[in-house]
Amino acid sequence: MKRLKQRWRWRYVAISFCLLTTAFLCVACSGKTKSKEVTSESIVPESKEEKDLKELRLALTSENNDLTGILLLADQQNYIQEELEAVGYKLEVYGFAQAGPAINEAFAGKSIDIAIYGNLPPLVLKSNGIDVSVVALTDSELDQCIIVPKDSTIQTVKDLKGKTVISGKGTILDEYFKKVLYANDLKIEDINVINDVATAAATFTSNNADALVISHTQALLIDEQFPIRFIESTTNSHQELVGQLVLVARNEFLQDHPEVMTAFLRAYIRGYQYAISNEEEAFDAFVNDKVSRELVEKVYGSKEKVFSNLSGEITQKDINRLQEVDTFLLENGLISKSVDLKEFVNDSFYKEALQEVSK
Repeated sequence: MKRLKQRWRWRYVAISFCLLTTAFLCVACSGKTKSKEVTSESIVPESKEEKDLKELRLALTSENNDLTGILLLADQQNYIQEELEAVGYKLEVYGFAQAGPAINEAFAGKSIDIAIYGNLPPLVLKSNGIDVSVVALTDSELDQCIIVPKDSTIQTVKDLKGKTVISGKGTILDEYFKKVLYANDLKIEDINVINDVATAAATFTSNNADALVISHTQALLIDEQFPIRFIESTTNSHQELVGQLVLVARNEFLQDHPEVMTAFLRAYIRGYQYAISNEEEAFDAFVNDKVSRELVEKVYGSKEKVFSNLSGEITQKDINRLQEVDTFLLENGLISKSVDLKEFVNDSFYKEALQEVSK
């Protein structure tokens, strides 16, 4: 059984470009767990075999180290342990409360090997000279939306003029918000924007803003405690603006340990195949004390093909979406040079893993 570590990252990023790229994009249906008190009696010594295993360090955009979605299934079915131990590794998971910027900092400092987070921060990272690659997509259709309190008088996006709206500036949500405003003959200067990421939901539910730009999954979670209404969502409009969750790796790690990346992706693919073959069991696995079965079905069951957006595959459509985000960053002065996507996207490890699993 692998041992997961938790690392709390609350400080702001020292690297200036990271400050612009917070990604408030959470893995669908993630649940927040409470830290357990550690005592001498509760610490279980590692076996010699566990000590001999090297660490594959995975970063997630969360306040804890819980695996979610397909990785949760892969862990529950023991695929991750099986695949990584076969190449002499074990998985160590680190949760980054400050999301994209903190993960970018960790990549720059070589304190992590791989990460799953929104598609915007790694583009900034690559543009600023940190050698990373996108090796897979863990969610190719991360829906985004604009919500208001259920009893709000705001009915449409046009009604947001002069209102106070929470949106993480320089994030994928910012790109979505600005483009939706433009489509409704508004511009960002027409809005009083609160740049809030870590406490956006709390700020909104405390009635300190008129609207909130957020991922659709997080909106559904809020709705279970604080009644909301959607005035815009990529689930039914502007579907070209869906976000993406990408699996990113340091190229130095890929060059030195290609077998480890392939092993991790084999575990992911096996988890995905289990999900599509055991839909009901997969739904049940995603339920916890914060996430209801009804919510899981809303998130995953709404797709034309259940779980189809979680396969890990990178298609040309996905690359085109990355290009759109890169263009947005360049046009808004968030990066000084465009990213070469042919160099940035490397799905060879995924293809190799898929071929091996399919044998």
